[in-house]
Amino acid sequence: MSEEHNNQSEDKDKSETQSDSIDFTVVYPLYNEELMEERETYEDLFREVVDTGLCSGEGACVASCPAFVLEFQNKRPVIVDEEGCIKCGICTAVCSRYSVLEAAPRDIDLESIGEYKSLWQAYSLDEEVRSEGQSGGVATALMICAVEEEMVEAALVLQAEGDAMTSKSKIAYTKEEIIKAQKSKYVTFPSLAAVNLVRKNRIESFVYVGTPCQVTGLKYLINQRLDGLYHRARYIIGLFCMESFMPQPLAEIFRERTGGLNYAEASRVDIDKGRLVIHHPGRPEKPYRIRLRHFDKAMRPGCKICTDLTAEDADLSVGNVGAKPKNTVVVVRTHAGEELLNKAIEKGYIAAEPMVDKEFQLVVNLNRMKKKERARSIDKFIQEESE
Repeated sequence: MSEEHNNQSEDKDKSETQSDSIDFTVVYPLYNEELMEERETYEDLFREVVDTGLCSGEGACVASCPAFVLEFQNKRPVIVDEEGCIKCGICTAVCSRYSVLEAAPRDIDLESIGEYKSLWQAYSLDEEVRSEGQSGGVATALMICAVEEEMVEAALVLQAEGDAMTSKSKIAYTKEEIIKAQKSKYVTFPSLAAVNLVRKNRIESFVYVGTPCQVTGLKYLINQRLDGLYHRARYIIGLFCMESFMPQPLAEIFRERTGGLNYAEASRVDIDKGRLVIHHPGRPEKPYRIRLRHFDKAMRPGCKICTDLTAEDADLSVGNVGAKPKNTVVVVRTHAGEELLNKAIEKGYIAAEPMVDKEFQLVVNLNRMKKKERARSIDKFIQEESE
């Protein structure tokens, strides 16, 4: 391709981006100037969430900004052009943490794991996917199925960039590209900021996998009708999650507890029975199994007010709590989730069997424990802020 053609393409992309940032009613059908006076703005978002350390870091605010004046820098959103901000309040409307603060702790249903249609235990029938993935490799298998069976055009994934501490959002079009992004990270990255990749590359349909805060952020983006996301985000797969960690404190604690090893060199990280299981070349014969409580100081502060263990806003939720070895618990929540799971079973991507309520009780118990702990944290935070 000629340099002239490349320049023309870049100019075209720039002009389209600029036109998007001018006509907000195209990007956001719900945008209404008459309502702007009543909406919270980025100033409220920063005061209540970012500056207090409660930001989850999922990136919905950056992805939502119709004026493109928000960016992620040093693990937090920043406003890069205050004069360009139109004070529409959309960044605040899509923030999963802001909405949590608005809900009183007494409104939290401690027994609820969200609506669902059915419960399953499953595992990938592809040995490479199953051996390298979390639990039974089901999330990866579902993404591969969606792409290969042409249910979607691509998968939006988070792929490690050289080590366990750095990841970047990418669009995956093939099985090989999805597998490269397979392993869990347990550190926070603004994956939803990459929704702009979907818009830039004109992806008409995609499957997405994320933690509860990321899934909720994407749902909020969809509810704001951002640039056709309602029709583009065909399948949303949520991951069970108790908490995620800040990269630097996590690395420092790991170094202290292992005699100086570098966490960034870890080849694989899992969570099993209350322990962080870290496979590291510094001790290849067996992984380190360190109790999660030792990493409390590395927990992202925003996780302390998250009440969602099982990604209640997803189409399907997956995790290893209560599952048999090398199996994955699958919670089917929506018709779309049912459609994807059935296709994966029918086409031989996964094997699955119904899960009985007794087996699922471990998930219910852990969910109740998280909601209780987080309700206390929210109540404490609100009291401190009101003093």
